[in-house]
Amino acid sequence: MTAPITPTSAPPAQEMAQPPKPQLSGVIYDVFILLIIVLGLLLVGIDALLMSGVGETLATWTQLLASLQQYREVWHTPILVVEDWITVFLIAELLLRWLIAIVQRHYHRWFIFPFVHWYEVLGCFPAFRAFRLLRAVAIARKLHQMGYQVIPPRLLRFAQFYYNVILEEISDRIVLNVIDGVERELKGSTTHGHLIRDLIDQHRDQLQAALAELLQHGLAPVLTEHQQQIRHGVGDAVQRAIANTTDLHQLLRLMPVIGGKIEQQVQSIGRQLAENIALELARPFSLPASPQQLANPLLTQIADQVAALPIDTPKLEALVESLVFESLEMLRKQVAVQQWKQQVDDA
Repeated sequence: MTAPITPTSAPPAQEMAQPPKPQLSGVIYDVFILLIIVLGLLLVGIDALLMSGVGETLATWTQLLASLQQYREVWHTPILVVEDWITVFLIAELLLRWLIAIVQRHYHRWFIFPFVHWYEVLGCFPAFRAFRLLRAVAIARKLHQMGYQVIPPRLLRFAQFYYNVILEEISDRIVLNVIDGVERELKGSTTHGHLIRDLIDQHRDQLQAALAELLQHGLAPVLTEHQQQIRHGVGDAVQRAIANTTDLHQLLRLMPVIGGKIEQQVQSIGRQLAENIALELARPFSLPASPQQLANPLLTQIADQVAALPIDTPKLEALVESLVFESLEMLRKQVAVQQWKQQVDDA
């Protein structure tokens, strides 16, 4: 509730880098409000316990029925009066802060204040006292950020851990419900194939780029590494094909002197020709990519053709559907993993 301080001149660079020190009056006020909220909630909680059947049962077990009866006759009404005055004080304090916010134009419109501080507004109603805890937590967090250890570090770590546990469990349930709903919609809808095709069409450019990069980093180095093996393999295959050609063999054998020589020359020429053709065919695939492209032109063209393939064939549609549902299942399993249990096991 302290008014902001307006600097009269631009501070030096070192002073601007340091966070502003909180004013002592603001800290004292926050601590006072925190104590008022905690005191009020403790009084209400203890009074509700002692006035309930649970309190009577506990008093019976501990043989304190006389003290409980005395509390109900003597202290119950004053406790309610104190709580009523605390409620009146919080309402007056909230209205005063709203007036200050209007005068100092803290918000764009005058009526925004109660929406921003909705939990404080609800906390003013006796039926919604629990919302005062939110303000107490906000004040404690503010003081903690200022460097005041209002909450013991051990208790703070304890609260942070269980806050993360609750938040994770709630978010996991929401995500799992969403995944189940998406899966039901896809399985029960007759237009899910159209949705999958639209999804693929929207990502064809990325698919083409990924395929081109994979071909450049996967196919090109393999062709370069096994270039000589491919060359000799193709040459051997052509030489065997020529040697196993019965008509050519019989024709050359009609020449008693030079037939064998010619057959050897034909096989040698065919082998060299096949090796050269194999090298020329493999060369475009093994060329390095330019700095502006992910792959060389031939591999890029192949990736373009593969990415442009229609997916309305039954086999390809089944493959894409399987990938989608398997992805949802993997996501469901990952979300179902409780990270907080792993933290407990590691601790």
